[in-house]
Amino acid sequence: MPDEVRAVDELRAEGFIQDMFFLQPRPGVVTLVEAPTREAAETKLGQLPFVALGLMEFDLAEVIRR
Repeated sequence: MPDEVRAVDELRAEGFIQDMFFLQPRPGVVTLVEAPTREAAETKLGQLPFVALGLMEFDLAEVIRR
């Protein structure tokens, strides 16, 4: 767990992770990231220890600000 928290903190400091929202009442997190492409986002998220170990996965959706 400490490695995961450290990795998330690093991605926040880089500006990749913009914000995180916890789902209620069910478990889960919505993570808002900023990346030039979907592939870049997948690569960065794949560096998280829990993702690399197969303990966590993401469903990516592109959003735009109007």
